[in-house]
Amino acid sequence: MQKDRKWNEDVGMVISAIGSPEFPSALVQALRTVVPFDYSVMFAYCGDARPIDLYDDFPTTKRRIFVTMYQEGPYMLDPFFLASKDNTESGLYRLKDLAPDRFYQSEYFRSYYVQTGLSEEIGYFVTLPDSVTAVVSLMRADPTAAFSAREFQKLQSAEPVVRAAARRNWHDLSRRFLDGKS
Repeated sequence: MQKDRKWNEDVGMVISAIGSPEFPSALVQALRTVVPFDYSVMFAYCGDARPIDLYDDFPTTKRRIFVTMYQEGPYMLDPFFLASKDNTESGLYRLKDLAPDRFYQSEYFRSYYVQTGLSEEIGYFVTLPDSVTAVVSLMRADPTAAFSAREFQKLQSAEPVVRAAARRNWHDLSRRFLDGKS
């Protein structure tokens, strides 16, 4: 009951933050009420354009790998990026479920992804106007701490809230791609 109350309070904060710079951090705080995770990042994708970093909560040392290096080119082989180009429907997905066969032997995995030290990454895909997709990624760094089926189900139950709030907040995100503001 206490956890439900906290979720409801945090969803209220998410709604209040729509349209403000506080929206992404309010959304992450609400999702942390559902299940624990180590890091989060939010990227917007539009065709082959360089992804826009909408938000991340990485420490400075990790941000270089997860954002700066990623945007320099590895994103082109990222299963989340590739799925966004394939017009993946809004929903919650595990990276490993979107990854191609032999992903863990791929050049992307060996030269880039292994540097992240993640045990698992899942992402909420949110389709937006003008062929833009926002992906809210939640990550675990502990090698033994993949998201359990129960945790995934709990996060999946929050998907309608994530989708509705993100669509409202980022309804005009395509302008940032047109302006080249990544």
